[in-house]
Amino acid sequence: MRDVPVSMEVFSGQQLEADRIHDTPDIIAATPSVNFTPVGGNLRNTNFSVRGIGSMVLGAGVDSSVAVYVDDVFIGNGASHNAELFDIERVEVMRGPQGTLYGKNALAGAIHIHTAPPTAKTAALGEVSYGNYNYVNGRGYVNGAFDDDGLVGRLSATVTRRNGTEHNISAENVNTQDNWALRTQVAGANANGFSLRVIGDYARDRAIRTAGGDFTTATEYSDVSDPYHQQRDIFGLTGKATWEGKDATLVSITGLRTLQFANPGSDLRPQNYFRQGQYDRQRQLSEEVRLISPQDQRLRWLSGVFLYGETWSTKTFRQLFDVAPLWGLSYGHREQSTADQSSASGAVFGDFTWGVTDQWDIGGGMRYSRETKSIDYHHTANDGVSAMGRLQTLKQHREFDDLSPRLVTTYTWSDNAKTYAKIERGFKSGGFSNLAANSTHLGFDAETGWNYEMGAKTNWLGDRATLNVSVFQMDVKNQQVQVLYPTGGVVTSNASSSVSRGFEVDGTVTPEKHVSLFGRFSYADARFDEYRDAPIQGTIGQTENVSGKRLPFASQYSYDFGLAWYSFVTPWTRLTARAGYQFKGPIYFDVGNRMKQPGYGQINGSLGLDGEGWEVRLWGKNLTDTRYRLWAINEGAQLGISAGPGDPRTFGMTGAVKF
Repeated sequence: MRDVPVSMEVFSGQQLEADRIHDTPDIIAATPSVNFTPVGGNLRNTNFSVRGIGSMVLGAGVDSSVAVYVDDVFIGNGASHNAELFDIERVEVMRGPQGTLYGKNALAGAIHIHTAPPTAKTAALGEVSYGNYNYVNGRGYVNGAFDDDGLVGRLSATVTRRNGTEHNISAENVNTQDNWALRTQVAGANANGFSLRVIGDYARDRAIRTAGGDFTTATEYSDVSDPYHQQRDIFGLTGKATWEGKDATLVSITGLRTLQFANPGSDLRPQNYFRQGQYDRQRQLSEEVRLISPQDQRLRWLSGVFLYGETWSTKTFRQLFDVAPLWGLSYGHREQSTADQSSASGAVFGDFTWGVTDQWDIGGGMRYSRETKSIDYHHTANDGVSAMGRLQTLKQHREFDDLSPRLVTTYTWSDNAKTYAKIERGFKSGGFSNLAANSTHLGFDAETGWNYEMGAKTNWLGDRATLNVSVFQMDVKNQQVQVLYPTGGVVTSNASSSVSRGFEVDGTVTPEKHVSLFGRFSYADARFDEYRDAPIQGTIGQTENVSGKRLPFASQYSYDFGLAWYSFVTPWTRLTARAGYQFKGPIYFDVGNRMKQPGYGQINGSLGLDGEGWEVRLWGKNLTDTRYRLWAINEGAQLGISAGPGDPRTFGMTGAVKF
């Protein structure tokens, strides 16, 4: 981490388990300057932002500004970004554009999830947790060698059940969990420097996941007559082959992934206003090849090729009942958007670092990307009358290409201090609005950003303390912004320019062997620099000038701090404790800065005993039971503002046995 000229956070598998970090949103909550929002409480509608830069992703039309990878495979659909984490080696969260070193071009940042690989050591783990809301989780793995020739395997699994955490007046409680996941791996190597790792994974989610209600009362209870019953199935197959030669290493990463998703339900209200839902089926195939030089020479380099293909079929419907007369429509009026989309992209990239002296390195990189996207779109109504989107059938095709450079210099002042400065460009292709569009032109433009950054990474007190600092400015052109119409349609437009300026500080101190302290602070002033015709959420066709307004879903400042402590109570038994405080500054849920969530903090902690091959731990999250909103949507004068809460206080006990 210290040697990489990137502002980043790294979470070890041990830290993930100790802090009860079991999904991507938990990772984001623990990372200052990074935000995650499940818009509408829907697993399909996600919003990642880094340093305030991100895009609300409602469906398949908009790519995320933050790239997510699992075992080096790019995950192209937002509905798969927040799957459960289990048996993880480490997670890396990187800030700023990423594109000259690997995979898909990422405009704002990247999240890398590395699962624990199989090894030759025979080992097994079984873990069971129980908590409030009848939370039950079982997870574990078995690992070992198949033979004496280096063929190894690993089987990991997790099962989670939980009652709803949000009280619902009109029906069953919401925000439940009912999911399980399985991962199997086989790996081997020979004496000629060749190794192969094959990973298969499957995850199944069946739950009442959407908690929401009126903006003023959403943090206390829901009042929903027909909550959304979400169903998600994810399958993946990964192959990673490596050839280590004398002069270079060749790596091939092949990924096949599929997603099926369904989300039928009502309108987040007790009245029988309408029923709506989404059905998705996504498939993706990717291939990446990297050629990497030895790292012990003055000129280090990397080159690569990335190929990616995706198909996504989506169907979204809304059927009106009691609200129909308010909109001048007949009871039972139903409209439906269907879209079959495909995309194909390819890129070549390269990066180098040249050691000018033993202390001074200069480097750079370049990436050329080309992407094509097509859509076959239909919007229909059962009575031939349109209220949500234009009735039409369209086939459209778009092409995008981009050249993204990177320049970086680093200077090592001593074994304990390194500084860096860099300029880099990020790119995100345009796409199509695919949900109840009101225009015959479905397309929106590509988004680009220039990141200017300087930083320092230092160690102190004989490596018992670290202090890292970074300052940045990111200028974004044509930022993609989605706004939901009251009638259910979504409009995607481009803001002319946005800017994010700020800094990040993080540090650790180990004052003595048994105690470690940490703290992190982030400030990002992210605003629309020029956006004169922004759609007003809650209206149809009305626009306003939001230049100078804060970007939505972006905390201006956030921080966390905490400690970890242990002490041996017997020569074979250790008492451990962890405690931390996380604070997220105020955020706005709309481009006009009308809907606001004030800043809020949470306290998390654990207390455990462990010995040779066993562990018992008490844990708690959001111990002060802080109530806050994760999202809000203005659906117009007739329907008002809906919002959804974050998790309340949760606590429980975990027991684990390891062989």
